[in-house]
Amino acid sequence: MSGRQVWLAVKTPLTLLVLLAFVALVGNWAYKEASTPIPKRPPDPCVVTSIGPKFTAANSYIRIYNGTSISGLAKNQVKLVFGNAGFHVFKVGNSDAPIAKTYVAGVDAKSPEVVLVMSYLPAGTPFVADAVKYQDHMVDIYLGADFKTANINPKPTTEIALPDGKACVPNVKALTGS
Repeated sequence: MSGRQVWLAVKTPLTLLVLLAFVALVGNWAYKEASTPIPKRPPDPCVVTSIGPKFTAANSYIRIYNGTSISGLAKNQVKLVFGNAGFHVFKVGNSDAPIAKTYVAGVDAKSPEVVLVMSYLPAGTPFVADAVKYQDHMVDIYLGADFKTANINPKPTTEIALPDGKACVPNVKALTGS
């Protein structure tokens, strides 16, 4: 058999193997790209709004997460306390993992919404500041195993004076998709 005859005999199978390898590689890449989760959209920043001389609970939006083994603690007890005080309870749910110590998370410890929420909790409740995650000025309350509804302050701060009458409040329409 001459070289030309060998080439003619193996040319088609080799071409098919190369094409098969190409399809397998492209298929593998496409599957990886299709199964990669879409990253979460960052929260919309808050909207500076003229709300008057005092910042009240009516201007605050909070999320409450239950990190205890007590079923319904966030929904049935804590939501009622904050909801009856005038806070907009945006979300109530369970935390991703059990929490030992109750804490509050927000944009800044001196932010009016955080000051109001912290006034309901016992002195010494930890605060976690994250200016990027909480740029929408929501406040998260994470209930831990140490939380007791009886420890909620019966006389919390109800208003914070605003020097210029403006505060940054969450853009709720963007958060709800309305």
